[in-house]
Amino acid sequence: MIIQRFGLIARIALLVVLVEVSAFGMLGWFYINQFSQYIDERIHSRLQVMGQMIASQDLQISVISQQSIVNDLLGAPYLNGMVIGGNGRVIVSTRSTDLGRLASSLPDLKPQLLSAEDTLFIHGDNTLTAVMKIRDTQGGKPVYTTLLTISTDEHKRLKHDIALRGLLGSLLFILLSTTGIVFIAQRLITRRVNTSLNVLKQVEEGDMDARIPLSANDELGRLQLGINTMTGKLGSLINQHRSNAAELQTQKDLLTSIIQHAPMRVFWKDRQSRYLGGNSQFAKDAGMRSVDELLGKTDYEMSWSEHAELYRADDQTVMASASAKLDFEEPSTAADGSQIWLSTSKVPLLDKDNQVVGMLGIYTDITSRKLAEEQQRIASVAFETYEAIMITDADANIIRVNNAFQNITGYCEAELLGKNPRLLASGRHNKSFYEDMWQSILTTDSWNGVLWDKAKNGHIYPTETTISAVRNNQGETTHFIAVSTDISERIAHETERQLREDELYQHRENLEKLVQTRTSELSEALDAAEAANQAKSEFLSSMSHELRTPMNAILGFSQLMIHDDTLTTIQKADVQEILDAGNHLLKLINEVLDLAKVESGHITLSLEPVAVFDVVSECLSLLDPMADMHGITITHADLTSAVVHADRTRLKQVLLNLLSNAIKYNRKAGTVNIEVQHQGDERLLILVTDTGPGIPAHQLKELFQPFNRLAAEKSHIEGTGIGLSITRSIVELMNGSVQVKSEVGTGTTFWVELPRDRITEHAYTDHNPEYAIINNAVSAINQTQHTVLYIEDNPSNLNLVSEILERRKHIQLLIAQTAELGIQLAVTQCPDLILLDINMPDMDGYQVLEIIKSEATLNTTPVVAITANAMPRDIERGMASGFTDYLTKPLDVIQFNTVLDELLDSSKK
Repeated sequence: MIIQRFGLIARIALLVVLVEVSAFGMLGWFYINQFSQYIDERIHSRLQVMGQMIASQDLQISVISQQSIVNDLLGAPYLNGMVIGGNGRVIVSTRSTDLGRLASSLPDLKPQLLSAEDTLFIHGDNTLTAVMKIRDTQGGKPVYTTLLTISTDEHKRLKHDIALRGLLGSLLFILLSTTGIVFIAQRLITRRVNTSLNVLKQVEEGDMDARIPLSANDELGRLQLGINTMTGKLGSLINQHRSNAAELQTQKDLLTSIIQHAPMRVFWKDRQSRYLGGNSQFAKDAGMRSVDELLGKTDYEMSWSEHAELYRADDQTVMASASAKLDFEEPSTAADGSQIWLSTSKVPLLDKDNQVVGMLGIYTDITSRKLAEEQQRIASVAFETYEAIMITDADANIIRVNNAFQNITGYCEAELLGKNPRLLASGRHNKSFYEDMWQSILTTDSWNGVLWDKAKNGHIYPTETTISAVRNNQGETTHFIAVSTDISERIAHETERQLREDELYQHRENLEKLVQTRTSELSEALDAAEAANQAKSEFLSSMSHELRTPMNAILGFSQLMIHDDTLTTIQKADVQEILDAGNHLLKLINEVLDLAKVESGHITLSLEPVAVFDVVSECLSLLDPMADMHGITITHADLTSAVVHADRTRLKQVLLNLLSNAIKYNRKAGTVNIEVQHQGDERLLILVTDTGPGIPAHQLKELFQPFNRLAAEKSHIEGTGIGLSITRSIVELMNGSVQVKSEVGTGTTFWVELPRDRITEHAYTDHNPEYAIINNAVSAINQTQHTVLYIEDNPSNLNLVSEILERRKHIQLLIAQTAELGIQLAVTQCPDLILLDINMPDMDGYQVLEIIKSEATLNTTPVVAITANAMPRDIERGMASGFTDYLTKPLDVIQFNTVLDELLDSSKK
C-alpha cells in the first residue's frame, strides 16, 4: 500500500488529517445545511407575515406605505410584489402600471399562481415567489391573493460566504492541529523509536549486550523494556544455541568418525533407492574415490548391477513395511569383478512425523567366512571318503575317525576314542621302523609308506598310509592326521602281476627272436615292393608319354578340323566323335595316372587358404557348356566367406569330378545346387546336390571302389569308374573326408569336409558373387609379325602346330626336327618365341634349353616346353629349369594360342 511507504510520523500526520478532514467535513456540511435551512425558513416566514400584513383589512395604509413596509420587511430589494383583490384586480403592486388591472391580463403572471390553494412557495433560478390566499375570518372564503417575488442572489452569496469561511477555518484548524500532533509525536515517539532501532541494529550485528535507554514508563517505554528483556533472553538463547551447536557439531563429528571408522560398510538411500551417502569403506567397495561420487546413483550403476533388482526389492520391502530386515546374507560383486558375500541389515529412516523417508543399510564382508564354511563342508565331505582317516591329539590319542576307518578296522568310534593307534599294531614292523616313521613326522611334518595293521577280528591287512603333523601359529604340534587306504587287493594283484611278468618275459624273449626273423623278411619284401613301385612309376611315366604323343595328334588335328568351314555337317559330326572319344581316352589316362600316383604316395600337395567361391566359379565356367547340353540348372548359396585349408588344384579336381557327375547322372532339366555348411569352428562342408534318380542304399558302399560304375557302364553315360576313388583319396590327403547320402527318386548329395581357414575368411566376405567369366576364344590377332621356332622330332606334332599357326597369318613358323638344327636356327634367326620338345633322340630339351639360355642374344627369349611328360614331377622340373611355360600333350588349341599371344605380346613390349 502507498501509505506504508511513509514513515511513522508521516503516517500519523496523514491519519490525523484524514480523520479531521472527515470530521470537519461532516460537521461543516451539517451546520451549513442547517444554516441554509434556517435562512430559507426565515425568508418564508417573513414573506408569509408580510403578505398577511399587506392584505389585512385592518391595515389601512397607502400604497406607498405598503411598499415601504414590504421593503422594510424583506430587508432587501424585491423584484416584484402585488395584492390581488377578490374581483381579480391588482390592488397593491410594486409596479404602478399594474394597479387596477386584472391579474389574469398581466403577461408575466402565470395562471397556476392564481389557482394555488393557500400558501405556495415557488423557487426559480435566482428568485423565490410566495403565493398566499388571505381568507375571510368568518366564512373562510378567499378575500385577497398576495404574490411576493424576491431575489435570492444575496442569500446565495451569504450562504457561500458562510461556507467558505467555515472551510478556511477548518483547514487552518487541521493544519495547526496536525503540526502540533507531528511535533509532539516527533518529540515523544520518533526519537525514542530511532533509538530503539539503533539498539536493535546493534543486536542484529551481534552485540547481544546492547540495551534501549528507558526515559518514560508509558506504552513506548514498556515496549522498549520488553525489547530489552527479549534481547537479553535472545542473547541467552543464542549463547545456549552456540553451545548446543558446538556440542552438536562435536557429536556429529564423533558420529561421522564412528561411521567412517566402523568395521562395517554403512550407506543410506532415499525413497527411490538413490544413494544419499555412505562411509569411506562403502565408497571403496564401490570402486569410487570419495563418498561424493555415490550421491544420486542407484545400484544399477554400480559394479554389482547384476544384483540391483534383488537389492531394490529388499529396499522397497523395508520402506513399505517400515520394519527392519536384519542379518541376511546376499551375494555381491566387488569393484574388481570378483564375487563376494555380504551379511546385511537394513532399517527404515523416519522423519519427525515418523514417516519413512529412506533406508539405512550396513553390511560386512563375509566372503572369507563363506569360503571357510565351504571348505569346512568340503572337508566334511572329504572326511567321509572311502579312505580311512584318523585324527589324534598331540599325545597321539585318537579323537576322531571316519566311517571308512571303522569299516576297515572293525572297531566302532567309541572303542577307538582316547586309545593309542598301537591298538592296531600287527607285529610285522619292528621298533626301528616306528622310530624312523616318527622321526620323519617330527622333522618333516609327514610320513608316507605301507603299514600292516590288524583289524578287530585279527585280520592283518596292508594300508598305504600318510601321516601329517598339524601345527598352530606358534609352530607347536596340535594334532596328527593319518589317511590310509587298504591295498590288500593291489598287493594281491601285484603278486599276480609279478607272476605274469615272469611268464611274459619268457614270451617276450621268444617273440623278439620271432620279430627279428619277420623283420628281416619284411625288409626284403619292402625292398622288392619299392623296386616294383619304382618300376611301376617308370612304366606309368613311359606309358603317359607314349599315350600322349599319339593323342596329341588325334586331338590336335581334330580341334583344327572342327573349325574348318569346308567340312560338311556330317564330317564335323564325325570329327566331334573323334574329339569326344579322344577326350574320354585322355581323361581315362589322366585318372589312371592319378590313381597310380595316389596309391604309390607320389602325389604332392600344397596346402594353403583357398576361397571356395573362386574354385567353384572356375569349375562352373568349365562345366556350363555341359550343363547347357543336358539342360541342367546350377545354383549355389552364398559361398563368398567360405575358406578352406587345401590344395587349390586338387580341390578344383575334386569339385569338377563331383559337379560333372551331378550333371551327367541327373534327370533331364534337373538342378544341381552347391552350398557350404560350418561344422563348428574348425570344419567346413561343401555339398553338391543333384535331382537325379538317386542311388539304392545297398550300392552306396561300392561307390568309391575303383572301376565300379554301379552298372552305369551299360548306359550311354561315359565314365571310367575311378573318379570318386581318386576324389576320396585326394580329400583324405588334405585332412578331409567325402561322404554321400541318396534317396531313390529324389536325388543324391555328396559333401566334402575340409578344415576351415578362419584367419583369412574375412578377406572374402566382400567378394563379388558373380561367376568368373573365362573367355575360351582365341585372343585377338596381333597384326605385328612374329617368328616362332618349333624344335620337335615327331612329324605329326610338327604338322599339328604348323596347321594351327597357318591360321595365324602374323606368325612365321620355323621348324627344326633335330636339336642341333634348332639351336643353329635360334642363334641365326633370333625368333620371338621358341617351342621345344623335351624327349628327342640326340639331345633332350633340357640340354637344348641350357645352350639357348647361354647365348647372350637368346637369354631373354621365352621358351615353352611342349611334351608328353605330364607327371607332376616332370612339370615341376621343367619350370625349375627355366621354361617360360610348360604345355602337355595332347595340346589344347585354345590354351596353346592364348599362351602364344601372351608371350609374343610381352616380347614385343
